[in-house]
Amino acid sequence: MNDEEREMYEFAKDLTHSAGSKLRLERQHSVITVREKTSQMDLVTEHDLLIEKLLVKAILGKYPGHGIWNNAGEGFLSAEKTIMDHPVVSYW
Repeated sequence: MNDEEREMYEFAKDLTHSAGSKLRLERQHSVITVREKTSQMDLVTEHDLLIEKLLVKAILGKYPGHGIWNNAGEGFLSAEKTIMDHPVVSYW
């Protein structure tokens, strides 16, 4: 693993721990709301969307040239908010 990969790994690990802590706090103070995305078998919770926003903001804040394929929300995202053919450095 080179230095850049190690830095990204540490960032992702710390971000994951932070998101887990946020989720634990949210679960203690709110009711879980579930809704369908595309079918009765494809569900998303408000907590899913909250954590997704936290992750996207942190990743694009640190790595603005990267792109993200998100599952719960909007599909492909990048700091430039462009379509798929944008030359993005990396995907999360």
